[in-house]
Amino acid sequence: MITKYDRRMVAILTMIAMVVLMGLQYFIQVSANEDRAMTTARVLIGQVEKILDNNDTSERYIANSLKEDYLQRANAISIVLKYNPGGTKDSHFMAYMAEVMGVDEVHIIDDTGTIVGGSHPQYYGLNFEDGTQIGYFKPMLSNRTLSLCQDVTPNTAEGKPMMYAIVWNPDGTYMVQVGVQPVRLLNYLYTTEIAEVVKNMPAFEGMGIVIADAESDRIMGSTIEEMDGKTLQDFGIHTARYVGGNEDEIISHIEEVNGLDVYCNMSLYERYRIVILQDYKVVQDNVKNSLLVLFVYLAIAAVIINRVLRRMFTFSENSRRDPMTGLLNRRSYDQMIQKYLDNPLDDEMVALSLDLNGLKEANDVLGHEVGDLLIRGAGECLSEVFTERGRVFRVGGDEFTCILWMNREEQEKALQELRERIDRWNQDQEQVMLAVAVGTARHDDYPDDTIDALFRRADQGMYEDKRLYYQQTGKDRRKR
Repeated sequence: MITKYDRRMVAILTMIAMVVLMGLQYFIQVSANEDRAMTTARVLIGQVEKILDNNDTSERYIANSLKEDYLQRANAISIVLKYNPGGTKDSHFMAYMAEVMGVDEVHIIDDTGTIVGGSHPQYYGLNFEDGTQIGYFKPMLSNRTLSLCQDVTPNTAEGKPMMYAIVWNPDGTYMVQVGVQPVRLLNYLYTTEIAEVVKNMPAFEGMGIVIADAESDRIMGSTIEEMDGKTLQDFGIHTARYVGGNEDEIISHIEEVNGLDVYCNMSLYERYRIVILQDYKVVQDNVKNSLLVLFVYLAIAAVIINRVLRRMFTFSENSRRDPMTGLLNRRSYDQMIQKYLDNPLDDEMVALSLDLNGLKEANDVLGHEVGDLLIRGAGECLSEVFTERGRVFRVGGDEFTCILWMNREEQEKALQELRERIDRWNQDQEQVMLAVAVGTARHDDYPDDTIDALFRRADQGMYEDKRLYYQQTGKDRRKR
């Protein structure tokens, strides 16, 4: 049975749950954004590291360096996947990797030569045995230290000109292949100038890429023009906070750069410091939207829960209430009696048994509508006088009972109030009079009685009161 207390408790618990879930969503979203920022930094640092490797390559080997560049991009992807192994099965993540690494395709190939993942699901299932172009990489299966980059060749699936580079991942469990269309080669500008390299690197909103000399911290190249030629300390980036020196180690702090809070990811690579700056507000930009969406969903859920509980409460109340008078019904009375059969009675408990006088005469002479009016009138009077003192039930057609808690003085006062209330009701009527027979029994008068025995005594008193009424009025209950 749903009570008002239950509804209040559910409302309170729902509010607490909403606050907790909003807090959890906030921390989860912030943490996820930080992880994504770190992943982005690893990708970019890996790309910078590989590009820096090319600065030592002679111009006479431009063509080979282009191949090496794409192999390095494939290696960079394999390094990222080392920290995010689940990304091999996520085509969206692999497409993101392809965009960041500046290639058109990324494929994951297992040790049988079959494409099992990557940025283009339509190629999944192709094998080194399926064509001349893809068959070029068969030697990779027998030599896991081998890396190959193919000249521009029509690909097996669609016949479009592509250049593919392939490497084994660090653990030697699968291969990473990248593909580039020839137009990307034609537009590619090879340079050994770090400043030019950095300026041509992809940078997103709120992101900066910086390369500095590891000894002097002088900035050698940056996607942020005002940083060129200055030092990291000039912008509040204190390298002393970044302990380590391991080439594979990427350390992150939140720094204040130019008055903005930024995630600062730094890696020491040979004689360079590679720094990725990401605006804190941009990284965490989706937190408010996520919280707003969650709040809307939770608010809708709370409204639905409240409506369901309201209907359940209404249904529960209706099942306990007499529809004509609004008083508690026979079912509620039986439940209350059962409760006191299993528990001791209070000393000041009073059992009242009430019955309407002359109801049959009113029904026969004036009609059942008038009889219903008398029943509702009795319910109004009883409810007004006794509701604050206990429980009032309609247990039959014109039969009412009350379980009350009051001392003798209060009992006499309440019965007097009932008589006065009935008199006022009668004064408002024209052709019908309400008369009620009442019987009472106090528990402190009969301390050994059960609740059933107490109500039997109240019934006896009610019948005696009814007999006196018909005797005094001269009416015959058997006649009109």
